[in-house]
Amino acid sequence: MDGIREGDLIVAINGEEVTSVDQIHHFLAEWPIGKAVRLSIIRGQERLEKEVTTAEDGTVR
Repeated sequence: MDGIREGDLIVAINGEEVTSVDQIHHFLAEWPIGKAVRLSIIRGQERLEKEVTTAEDGTVR
């Protein structure tokens, strides 16, 4: 998988609907570094499921 890209819209994290950027920030702040997380994203007209891993610098890979 190629992870997330600029312009992707995150609509769910581990199956839980996301309705704000604040929810994403809160989730990532609480999620253990190095642990995989499943994101549901909208890319263009397509809904995709991506598994990414949180990094120490607060990004996902």
